[in-house]
Amino acid sequence: MPSMSSCRLASLMDGHLIRYGLLGLLVSALAAATCGAVLGGDASQKLATALEEMSVVLALLTVHLVVSKLRGGEPQKAQKKAKKKKDADAPEDRDGAVPAALEGAAADQEACQQAIGKLTTQIRAAVKMGDMLAAEGLMQEMREVGGTPGYLRRPCWSVAFGEIVSGYVRGGDAPKASEWLDAFAACAPLIRPSTACANSVIGALCASGDIASAEAWVSKMPQSGVRLDEDTFSSLIHGCVRAGDVPRGIHWLREMRRANLRPGAELNKFVLQACSEGRKGTAE
Repeated sequence: MPSMSSCRLASLMDGHLIRYGLLGLLVSALAAATCGAVLGGDASQKLATALEEMSVVLALLTVHLVVSKLRGGEPQKAQKKAKKKKDADAPEDRDGAVPAALEGAAADQEACQQAIGKLTTQIRAAVKMGDMLAAEGLMQEMREVGGTPGYLRRPCWSVAFGEIVSGYVRGGDAPKASEWLDAFAACAPLIRPSTACANSVIGALCASGDIASAEAWVSKMPQSGVRLDEDTFSSLIHGCVRAGDVPRGIHWLREMRRANLRPGAELNKFVLQACSEGRKGTAE
């Protein structure tokens, strides 16, 4: 209410109220003088007193209006300036095109997220059926729809990549599993493979006899932000020993200890037994 009164008073001040007030004071003074001259006695005294009081009220009102004008001018200017700045910063034009575009972008993003979720489900179904070509095609479509992997629906992207990698591991296609693991790791830091996912590829590579590629992944995992664990080294050590390269297996056993990971009793026994058999074979 005070702000509304100030605005009304200020608007009235922009008219002729001050001049009317001053004119009222002048008229009151003239009327009081005339009545005092014409009338006599108590009547003239009372009328003069009433006119004087009216003059005082008009004078106070005029002063109030002047003060209100002086005090209210700056806030009004500040409000106008703030409004202009707000209008300048507002993301819209005269036709409201920008807000409509923003609303459209939000709708498009929601549609993309829904599409990513559906494609992830389809990829899982394709991998389950063993149709890896269809899974790869769906992943390509997912890239076209969703853009940068992991930017939208991050968990869906991780599931999709993980499913394809696991599908190739189960199918015994270690090179393709490694290829997709590499594509998965390239999406860091938005998404990255889990340690278990990387270990499965290392195990598949070792099983196929590709020890060099398995060793390369053990070196790349920390660079991609993937944690090494006991199973990582265990898979590689078993692969080296089974490939007949016991010294290489011992090397990775030492690397495992340097990584502050303790080999289990079974792994130590496996390496010792391989060393013992190697000595027997050399002696014979």
